[in-house]
Amino acid sequence: TNAQEKLEWLPRWGTGTSGAERPHQRRVERFGSRIGPFLANHGRRAPAWSMGLLEAATVNLEDRFARLASLPPTLIHGDAHLDNIIFKRDTPTWLDWQSASRGPGLYDLVRLLAETVDLAEDVALARQLVQRWANGLRAHGVAGDEVDAEVDHLSDMAVAVLVGFVSGYGSRTDLTERERAMVDRAVSANGLFGFVNRLVG
Repeated sequence: TNAQEKLEWLPRWGTGTSGAERPHQRRVERFGSRIGPFLANHGRRAPAWSMGLLEAATVNLEDRFARLASLPPTLIHGDAHLDNIIFKRDTPTWLDWQSASRGPGLYDLVRLLAETVDLAEDVALARQLVQRWANGLRAHGVAGDEVDAEVDHLSDMAVAVLVGFVSGYGSRTDLTERERAMVDRAVSANGLFGFVNRLVG
């Protein structure tokens, strides 16, 4: 509780900005408007089912965000990928904290896993890794019901990560070589697209 109070100055992930009745409306509309540009700009290596996957992600998307926004908050990085981590021996250090917020820790985990590990063909492995993360939280004193709530929303979080990725890169054509490699991997059957397709399909 003390630690959470010290983070009150950070924005709350997923609170939305479009009014009290439909707080996630702007995020949903932005995603819908970026699907076409994303595929036009970055979809040359995407599987044929990508359009169907992205259109399916729009279904009940506001409800997904509402469920995730209600989860117990913690400090999250918000842009978790390997380019933002440096290692000294076996100790990782996170860089580029400008997207930090208070939200469900599962966001960082799913983003990192989906963009760095070939999980699309082995969703069971993804669930095992998430469970290991959850067990670590329990071992360090996080309430079991809070951890269970996050694990239960793995599918919702995978869609949220997909939505954030497409929204962020949809209209961009000025990608660096590293960003291009990241996007190409994400749209592949073994990357983020394939992971979400297997998890929620």
